[in-house]
Amino acid sequence: MVIKKWKLVLLVFTLVIAGTVMIVQASSAEPGTDQDPLITKSYFDRYYELKIVEMVPGQKMILEAGSEFIIRSGKAVAITTESGGLADVTAGVDIKNGQVIPLNHLIIVPRDDGRGFKIMPEAVPSKAFVTVRGPYTVSSAN
Repeated sequence: MVIKKWKLVLLVFTLVIAGTVMIVQASSAEPGTDQDPLITKSYFDRYYELKIVEMVPGQKMILEAGSEFIIRSGKAVAITTESGGLADVTAGVDIKNGQVIPLNHLIIVPRDDGRGFKIMPEAVPSKAFVTVRGPYTVSSAN
C-alpha cells in the first residue's frame, strides 16, 4: 500500500513538473516579436500606418469610422451625411457637406456612413496629396 502511494505521489509530481515546463516554454516568446506580436502587421497597416495618397480633381475618398486625414495640397470639399459632418480637430469645428476642407488640418471621420471628401477641379496644382490613416476607398466622383 505504501508503494502504491509513492507511485501516485511520483506520478503527480512528474505531471506537475511537465506541465510547468510546457507553460514556461509556451510563454517564453518575447512580447512584440514575430513569435508573439502585440498586433498583427495587417491590422497595423489597415488602421495605423500613415499613407500618402495622390488624387486628381473629380476623385472622392470615402473613409471608415475613426479614420484620419490631412489635405496637404489641392482643394477638397466635404462629403457628409444628415448625421453630421467631419471633425476638424485642428480648428475645433464640424465641417458640413460642401464646405472647403482647410489645408493642413487634421480631420477625423466619426462614423462609417459614407463621409469623406471630393477633390475639386480648381485644385492647384492639378494633383492633390492627402495623408491618411485608417481604411478608405478612392473612386471617381461621378
